[in-house]
Amino acid sequence: MKLDRNKLKATVRHVTDLLANRDYDTLEQFTHQRRLSAEQLATAISEYGGTVVPLPDHALERAEAFGTESGQACWSTVDLFTAEEGRSDLTLELTLRQSDTDLYNVEIDNLHVM
Repeated sequence: MKLDRNKLKATVRHVTDLLANRDYDTLEQFTHQRRLSAEQLATAISEYGGTVVPLPDHALERAEAFGTESGQACWSTVDLFTAEEGRSDLTLELTLRQSDTDLYNVEIDNLHVM
C-alpha cells in the first residue's frame, strides 16, 4: 500500500481527537465496529487513569506507518499524550487500509501501556 503522509496524519489526528474527546461511540462507528468496542476503549483509558489530550503537532509529525507483508495495509503505533504526563506510555496500535475518502479505513488493534 502506498502511504500518503497527509492522509496518515489526518487519520491519526481524527482517531486521537475522538479518544481525547471521549467520543468512543463515534470512534467505534469510524472503525466499523472492528476489533475494540467503545466500551473496551473507555475501559482501557479509565484503567490507565490519565486524561488523554489531543496530540501536539510535533507528535503528529512523527507519526509513521509500516506496510504489512500482504501489501494491502499498513500498521502504526501512536504514543498518546495525557494532561498529567505529556507523552504517556499509553500506546494506540492501528491497522490502516486504503479508502476513497480523506482518511484511511482504520482498525484499532490495541490500546495499552507499553
